[in-house]
Amino acid sequence: MNRSSHYSRISPSRAANPGRKFFMTIKEARMYANLTQQAMSDLLDIPKRSIENWEEGKRKPPKWAEKLIIERLLKLTDEK
Repeated sequence: MNRSSHYSRISPSRAANPGRKFFMTIKEARMYANLTQQAMSDLLDIPKRSIENWEEGKRKPPKWAEKLIIERLLKLTDEK
């Protein structure tokens, strides 16, 4: 199984509904949106190093930022 087919099966329903806890990670949302770290960095104006640190578990973004990032990435998939 290649990476793209694995991530294409991640359901956006894993993301929380308003008022619920998030279940989808930034990495899962990024992969679902079919973006590289660099493309996400360029699109959202977030340093690539920050994205790398979040995805590797070295750092965590604030919860409010994580929620907004995931929502934006999922919205991109709806627009395609």
